[in-house]
Amino acid sequence: MKYREAEMKKILALCVITLLLAPGLSAFRFEYSEDLDRIGDAGMYLSLALPGTLLLEAEKEAYPSLVLSYGATLGAGYLVRTVLKEAITAQRPYVGHPDAPPPSGDDYRSFPSGHALLSFASAAYLQTAVCLRHPDSTLLRSMAVANWILAAATSTLRVVGGSHHVRDVLAGAAIGGGLGFLGPFITDRLQQRDGDAPRVLIGQAVGVHLSY
Repeated sequence: MKYREAEMKKILALCVITLLLAPGLSAFRFEYSEDLDRIGDAGMYLSLALPGTLLLEAEKEAYPSLVLSYGATLGAGYLVRTVLKEAITAQRPYVGHPDAPPPSGDDYRSFPSGHALLSFASAAYLQTAVCLRHPDSTLLRSMAVANWILAAATSTLRVVGGSHHVRDVLAGAAIGGGLGFLGPFITDRLQQRDGDAPRVLIGQAVGVHLSY
């Protein structure tokens, strides 16, 4: 419990700092930078890989459920990202400026930031999984903190690199964070760690028992 409270305080502090910095960043238009764009890509991919460290502490029997749970979380995040980008027309900061990259179909699909959404989904997933399953693991706790920092850095690079508005990354972070917390929580309940979770009985008798 103490670990969970401490980590929640850190997460809240990070959110407060982000909200305080957001108005200042919104006041500027940053020139597009291909180098920062690529670094942001690398940051996102590294963030997506960090939950893989859960396999170092988990029992082999838990591997399939972890892979499916994390895959479903990222799949849901990508689906939400795609639907919102298609439904909302929002031009990127560089549109209409000399520093803009070659025109592409993504020029008017700025909202929300997919990099922020997926990175924060990954960070929230790892954090929640560690709290639920491995609160005493120093390695995983360190990886969780590192993933939050990496997600925040990736999102910041999307703004200062001229690829997104602040509102894009804030929305992406909020959506991704929510999905990331839900993934391990639902998996945890389905694995009967909660007495009210759905129970699947397999053996000589096959059936499903649901309790509310």
